[in-house]
Amino acid sequence: RGIHVIGLWYTDCSLSGVSATLILMTWILLLPWVIPSRSHMHLVWLWISGAYLSWTVLYMNIVENVAFQIQSVASRFFIISITLILSQRKKHH
Repeated sequence: RGIHVIGLWYTDCSLSGVSATLILMTWILLLPWVIPSRSHMHLVWLWISGAYLSWTVLYMNIVENVAFQIQSVASRFFIISITLILSQRKKHH
């Protein structure tokens, strides 16, 4: 029981945590000014779908995270995807 309480204290440090999600969204929104070419913006999709999604699922399975369900991970992935779409539109216009 004590392990689950301690695990809940540190859930914000995972990729599914609120702080990590907000930092990721900030990074994505800065991309139009940081990445020089529009073609490089599409590579961020590979990072989000490959690294973010796979690391989050692995973390949930390894640590047996009880704080975040698959629905919350899917909704955060959706929000990050919308953020990237907005960022790409900014780069194109």
